[in-house]
Amino acid sequence: MRVYSLIALASAIYAWKIADGEISVNEKVGIIDSSSFTAKQPAKKLEFNTNQILRVKFNLGELSEVPNQVFVQLIDSSDNEAVFPVQVRNSGRSKVSIESKTIPLSGDVSMRLLIGAANSKDVVDIEIGSLNILSSASQKSKRDLQLHSKPEQFHTFNSEAKPAPIALVAIFASAIVASLAVLIFMWNNEGMLNLRFLKTSLSSLPQTIFLASIISIQVLFHYYYLGASIFTVIKFMAVLLPALAYSSLKIFPVIDSRILSSKN
Repeated sequence: MRVYSLIALASAIYAWKIADGEISVNEKVGIIDSSSFTAKQPAKKLEFNTNQILRVKFNLGELSEVPNQVFVQLIDSSDNEAVFPVQVRNSGRSKVSIESKTIPLSGDVSMRLLIGAANSKDVVDIEIGSLNILSSASQKSKRDLQLHSKPEQFHTFNSEAKPAPIALVAIFASAIVASLAVLIFMWNNEGMLNLRFLKTSLSSLPQTIFLASIISIQVLFHYYYLGASIFTVIKFMAVLLPALAYSSLKIFPVIDSRILSSKN
């Protein structure tokens, strides 16, 4: 049983005056049973069954400040709890209706009233009654227990992506290489590509480094897709990128000079 400071409890009760408190068990035909409560005297134990509605109402009197945290808390013998917010009007009249299907508890359940405000240090946490909830009333509840750990969850992820079959990769690679060969042949026949200068171009060291760097980067990306670690890729890129930058600075002026000479 919880122990509270008598001084703190007395000051809280004085700050929030609770009057006309009543707990009732209702059905469609009307009230089945009810009992009144005060800040110092809880209501009698009530029996709660399936398809019934539990109503709690009380009056806080004239309020200088409407509390923004008012709850009815239900706690069973295993310290499982369920909390329900209470509607408070400016006049101080407060009430809450709780259906049996929303209560995930059974057996002997104590009822507590929690009242507090953001700008006030006075807090009310008092027992207002108790219930005997039949097990059939809680079996239909789909509401999870609050403020307790949930069962461990196991996630099923999709299987990792696998490389395509080697035969299929070979077919697509052959098609791309064949298309490139046909394109080069057509360019050469149209005079758009002069392969006679290819040997001369590759004899220049910067141009050879540039072409080798481009091809190496593509191969590196391919190995990364096949499972190479990112750290391995970074190591090789640390060498290839400076080489690519150096060769670019060397060959671009040569290309510009050739373009200018061809225009002249």
